[in-house]
Amino acid sequence: MPFRLDNRCWTIDDREKSKVYNLKSIIFKEKHGFSLIELMVVVSLFGISASLITASYLSFERNQRIKSAANNFKSNLRLIQNSATSGNHGANDETFVEGGSNNTYCPVDSTHTLGGWYLNMIQGGTSYTIGGDCITGINVFPETKFAEKTFSLPKDTQIRKMFYSGNTGVTEPVAIFYRPLSKDVSYHFSSTVIGISPNLDFLDDTSGASKGHLQNPPQSAALIVELSNTAGNKCSRVTIELTGEVNDDNSTVCS
Repeated sequence: MPFRLDNRCWTIDDREKSKVYNLKSIIFKEKHGFSLIELMVVVSLFGISASLITASYLSFERNQRIKSAANNFKSNLRLIQNSATSGNHGANDETFVEGGSNNTYCPVDSTHTLGGWYLNMIQGGTSYTIGGDCITGINVFPETKFAEKTFSLPKDTQIRKMFYSGNTGVTEPVAIFYRPLSKDVSYHFSSTVIGISPNLDFLDDTSGASKGHLQNPPQSAALIVELSNTAGNKCSRVTIELTGEVNDDNSTVCS
């Protein structure tokens, strides 16, 4: 069989082949905010936190008011004790009126004597009074108030209770009295020894001895004053020893 050369033309296509890209769909999920449940949880947590913080602050602030009242009470007790032992006759800035209720001092002369200094209080009271006792005369002892001042307790604070160290309660008004040149103290029925202004009656009119004692002399127990909030569940106590020493009790538990 004869050989036949078949000359064929081959065409080379140098053009780039088309490439097909398969793009996958990418779905982005957008968040537009919190869900209602998430918001409720966050708000609830904020509410609980605020309530706890508020309750803690109010309790702290209430305790601080009571402690502040007790500290001021102690300071005023020490003030009248120091005034008595140092023989403080008050500030001589006005004319002394015999039997007057607004005197600021007790004259230093042959007819006047410093009787002492006192603090007057009552159970349930929201204030107390301090002042000096001026004696007129030599053989008789009429007494006159001077330099009297009233101190109010902080808001929602009261003198809740007064009792002896043996837990014997005192419901009568009480006067704590310091005599001159002596650190000792005596407790009195203030309704007996502190009469209608300006009269005082701490001393016997002829002997000069103290009268109107809460306890029959000799007094045998310290007096404890308990200050509290008006609800009566947070307290601070101040103890006045027979020696005149003033101490406090750090306990906040009411008796």
